[in-house]
Amino acid sequence: MAFNSNFDGGGNTIYGMNITNSDQGHYGLFADADTATISNITVKGTVNMTGGTYVGGIAGTATSSTFTNCNSYVQISSTSSYSGGIVGIGWGNLVFENCTNNANVTESLYVGGIIGGYMASNPGPLNEIPTAKIYKCTNNSTITGTQEGVGGIVGTSQLQVPIGECVNNGAVVGPTDKSNAYVGGIAGNTWPDKIYDCTNNGDITGTAGVTGYILGIRYINGNDTILGLGNKNTGANNTGDYWLGTDSIAAPNISTVATSRYMHH
Repeated sequence: MAFNSNFDGGGNTIYGMNITNSDQGHYGLFADADTATISNITVKGTVNMTGGTYVGGIAGTATSSTFTNCNSYVQISSTSSYSGGIVGIGWGNLVFENCTNNANVTESLYVGGIIGGYMASNPGPLNEIPTAKIYKCTNNSTITGTQEGVGGIVGTSQLQVPIGECVNNGAVVGPTDKSNAYVGGIAGNTWPDKIYDCTNNGDITGTAGVTGYILGIRYINGNDTILGLGNKNTGANNTGDYWLGTDSIAAPNISTVATSRYMHH
């Protein structure tokens, strides 16, 4: 049964969340959160999976829930899909604010420092949920994926959810031989105009053409847009496509923004 209430951790730390499993999923401090509010908590531990899906330091899955001041030191290793430092997979009106991941997350498919996959479920026009956001969140550790959708903050998002003032400080490592790897310092793949004032400080590794300092590949619905305003990169030894300089209509503090190929949705 999903947790559907308010949980305020009061700034406390929960130690020893150690889970080992081979073929199940929905693992985190909360297995599933639905219309929940979870705040002011730090969790430390490990999750080791050789099968199963949906693993997060705070929640395995989340639907229309809010996460504020949540910090994960949960080291996650899985060979399946959808793992995130805070949430493995989410739907609906999700809000992440001032959340931080401080432990390595390793996954085969769809992995992110904050959320592995943000999936469409009854979205509005153009797959947009106007009140959802990922704001002032930080990843400080290595995010590794062996297939597609690897991001310092978000692995993959089917929704136009704003990702604002987020920072990736960890290495983001994807496969170097897959044309659909989609690896990015902030997001593996999402809508580019919804990424703004974000900074990548980590080294990004992946397949050329679908790897970027900020965004690996963009979803497009209709006309193309520029990558969001004010994004910066300081990461070294990055691979894949990128361009240097500024867009004529972009904020002046852009130093490096990701080039990406196109994927119609």
